[in-house]
Amino acid sequence: MSPMEHDRGAVARTILEQIGGREFLMTTGSKQLVYDEKSLRMRLIRNPSRANFLTITLGGDDLYEMLFTYYRAPHCQVKAGKVFERPEVRKEIARYKGVYGDMLRPVFTQVTGLETRFPKIEFEKG
Repeated sequence: MSPMEHDRGAVARTILEQIGGREFLMTTGSKQLVYDEKSLRMRLIRNPSRANFLTITLGGDDLYEMLFTYYRAPHCQVKAGKVFERPEVRKEIARYKGVYGDMLRPVFTQVTGLETRFPKIEFEKG
């Protein structure tokens, strides 16, 4: 890549690093990361808020917007010769604007109830 080309993943890597990087991904079970020039989106595991997607977007003021959403795809099922349709569901769980980089973890934990760090274990000297 020449120096003149824009690195599309730079913002997403910075977001991931600020929220905790690999440790965040391992402790929260977040997966299916998708990014563009200004945002990072991930799928979340089950949590008390019921949010199953998180999108973190960098704003023009160098602050972030965190959008927690619930999404369920439409589905058709046949039971006893009858077709049952389950409609698509899109629901905004929480939206935070003007979030500083060092506040990404606390906001995530506040909304989802999931810890973003491994617990520190101290052994007694004996």
